[in-house]
Amino acid sequence: MNPMMFATRLPTRGRFALSGNHISKNFVRRLILDPTTKKPMRDLDIPHELVRVVDPETNKIGESPVRLESLVESVNRQKFYYQLVSEEPFPIVKLINRQEEKRVRREAKAKQKAKKVETKSIQMTWNVEIGDLKHKVAKAKQELNDGNNVELSLVKKRGSEFVPTPDRQAKVSWITEELDEIAVFTRSEPTPFITTLSFRPRAQK
Repeated sequence: MNPMMFATRLPTRGRFALSGNHISKNFVRRLILDPTTKKPMRDLDIPHELVRVVDPETNKIGESPVRLESLVESVNRQKFYYQLVSEEPFPIVKLINRQEEKRVRREAKAKQKAKKVETKSIQMTWNVEIGDLKHKVAKAKQELNDGNNVELSLVKKRGSEFVPTPDRQAKVSWITEELDEIAVFTRSEPTPFITTLSFRPRAQK
């Protein structure tokens, strides 16, 4: 392969513009996927004999193309690998530290798990009609599906007739059964005037 083919003019505009031999951070983070495996191309799976290398310290592209096979053989492949980050205006690879890559992924997952979970309160009376009860439970399901915790409170309406204990227990059982598929029933806090049922999404730990 003729090294002169790499003397292509560098793009100076657009999202992935190059300035001199410097390559933007967004540019080097592009993933060139293998059309068959749909995974990023790395090491000897990269379909280019000659490539240019991004300096991990300066983020600049090497001035001259080098043989890909020599690059791959020069590193400890249990700790590092070369990933293809661009094919235009010429093939560009970047050295990836496997341990650092795993650390970044772990931090990203931890950050996602640490996303603040809200607790939504839904209230109804013990004398609630079946239609309204189903509506409230449907609302609770939506909040749980959105990843939020739910506190569902049943209260005694002022001036209303007292609901017998068996009827109240039956209503609580019906609610917990309706939500059981998507939620974990964590606790019940009964008082003479209000009972609060707490739920969290099953996917939440």
